[in-house]
Amino acid sequence: MPNFEDLIGVKFIPYGKDPEIGLDCLGLLIEVYKRFGVIVPDFDVNFKDYKLVDSLINSEKIKSYWLEIEEPEIPCAVVFRNSCDKFITHLGMCIDKNKFIHCRYDVGSVVVEKLNHPFWSKKIVGFYKWNGTN
Repeated sequence: MPNFEDLIGVKFIPYGKDPEIGLDCLGLLIEVYKRFGVIVPDFDVNFKDYKLVDSLINSEKIKSYWLEIEEPEIPCAVVFRNSCDKFITHLGMCIDKNKFIHCRYDVGSVVVEKLNHPFWSKKIVGFYKWNGTN
């Protein structure tokens, strides 16, 4: 099982793809999958920021790469929607059956939290694993 301790505290940077400099949600997803030996491409998604995560899961040209699953697997993406948002607005990566790692904009860095935390559990839209080709 890969170690993620070195990612905790990495600075949140919009469009960040380098853990030495900073990461965003997609950059973290790519890095976590890479540690499991899975290559996820850096999709050139030119959507407004609030639709970036939604576009990764629902865009017609990208959604075929994802397989929705019933329960969290290691690794898989967990996606969230704020109750007032129309779009999926956030994602993290499950690193065990009860925890996920993600970039917290409000904290400014990568953190690990529990899936069953009252704040996050009610915002979960679903779990997705990479089904694309390497």
